Amino acid sequence: MSNSIYKLERFYDDPRYEGFYAEFRMPGYVPSVRRRDKNKVWRAARFAEIWKPIKVTGRVRQFNDYPSSLGLPVFSPKAVEALSDLLEANGELLPLNSELGRYFVFNTTTIVDVLNLKKSQSDRLDIWRYAFFARKLKGLSIFRIPEKPNHIYVTEEFVRRAEAADLRGMDFKKVWPFPRGIDWWRVPKETTLKAKQRGLPRGRSVKGNSVAIHLFFTGKSGKETAADTKRINAMMDQLDALLVDPRSTAPSVGQVEGVDRGISGKCRLMLSCPDADALIAFIRPWLSRLKWPGRFSVGKRYANFADVRVKQVPAKL
Repeated sequence: MSNSIYKLERFYDDPRYEGFYAEFRMPGYVPSVRRRDKNKVWRAARFAEIWKPIKVTGRVRQFNDYPSSLGLPVFSPKAVEALSDLLEANGELLPLNSELGRYFVFNTTTIVDVLNLKKSQSDRLDIWRYAFFARKLKGLSIFRIPEKPNHIYVTEEFVRRAEAADLRGMDFKKVWPFPRGIDWWRVPKETTLKAKQRGLPRGRSVKGNSVAIHLFFTGKSGKETAADTKRINAMMDQLDALLVDPRSTAPSVGQVEGVDRGISGKCRLMLSCPDADALIAFIRPWLSRLKWPGRFSVGKRYANFADVRVKQVPAKL
């Protein structure tokens, strides 16, 4: 049986797997620098006895089984049912208050000293090469380590169980073992690539194309006014609501990336998408009703919005 170790994350660059938003902290979830003892494994704080469900919001799709929030693991009811024995043996499932249904933040209380520091390579930011004591991994499924208490690690058993249950949203990044000279963070993860391509035509990616809506200011100074800002924020909310379908398992036709205010006299609403032409066709009715005091135009790029090597071309409206 394989003893491979994976770091459990969510797909941060895929809007289909957005996590919850919440303003809460779990004091004691990770130790303060002052309390860490390199020669002794610290004990994780427990919260079940004092826990009150925290209100969370967000554009979480119904099929997303891992809408983690603020770096904390969050599981759907489907995930809890499939992994309940592994989760309950290694931490606390704490309910969240969500209009989308019952979700649980997971307080991982299994902290194990299994990292071979002499053979690992790391700095203050991350561990660049992992080396574990294989004999200490027996019986583990989901755990944390003292060196990186804010990271969640899982074993091959956990990964197999999640995949067998067809749980979606978990990005398993293998960190160990690898042959000498192979860095885990440079190795493309096959399951990650498959998840990003899921539901898309061959050769497409969720953010492979981009669209920009150029809004020109009308003020004498050519600067954005308070009224302009209010209109722009309303447009962003409208586009967000138009493009996100929480019930759909398919990649969205596009997603809002933000506002670029780096050009004098105008701003740009930045959208990413798998197909720029399809996105423009989809938002064309919305554009026809757009109430903007000045002129506006739309540009498309058959590349990621950050890829300036590909020229943006005007779109016909």
